[in-house]
Amino acid sequence: MTHQAGTCRLLFGPMFSKKTTRLIEEAETLTDLGIKCLFVNHIDHQRETAAGDIFVSTHHSQYKGLSSKIDRVLAERASEINPDPYKAIFFDEGQFFPDIVEWTIDAVFNKGKIVIIASLDGDSNLKPFGRVHDLESICEQQNIVRLTAFCKPCLKQQGRLVNASFTAKLNPGGPQKEIGASDKYMPVCMKCYLRHTQKGPEPVIKVEQLEAMALPVAKRDESKEGTVVAARK
Repeated sequence: MTHQAGTCRLLFGPMFSKKTTRLIEEAETLTDLGIKCLFVNHIDHQRETAAGDIFVSTHHSQYKGLSSKIDRVLAERASEINPDPYKAIFFDEGQFFPDIVEWTIDAVFNKGKIVIIASLDGDSNLKPFGRVHDLESICEQQNIVRLTAFCKPCLKQQGRLVNASFTAKLNPGGPQKEIGASDKYMPVCMKCYLRHTQKGPEPVIKVEQLEAMALPVAKRDESKEGTVVAARK
């Protein structure tokens, strides 16, 4: 039996970029259209919101709670989720699910589901976080969404609204997975990230490797303008 392929949609961004808010909005939009939806949050990331909801973790001060029409569950692994009763499944904190790639591919291509995942696109060391990036190859371009926050240092120190694409720890260091909110993290632009951490990420390719990889450079014959006669490194 063949199935019509579903859809994979990814919402990337740093902390405080309203990924969860966007995820909730899209879940409620589909629910209002009569689509049966499930909202999944990672069990390690639960914290009770002002709305008394332990299933949704959001920094949005206006959050009033997830629609009662949307089923919700906490899980440690995506494989704990049975997608069969639902047409659309929404994962928050996708970076924490170790098997999110395999589960999503099966749900989209073998079961025709809509899977929408909100995830950090990097950690506080500018390193990839989790495996959600591996799903970009099965997404159409319009279904890879990159959100930004406002840089907190730029806003507080200069009164400027500058897009923040990165997350910095207030006290740099520690493990990659460290649950927290504004008590531990802040959104930053690259300039403020480097100033705050006083360093950048470790280079993926060292200078010596770049020099070894350098392509031959054409040498111009000065006696004949525009003529290339040799190549040198």
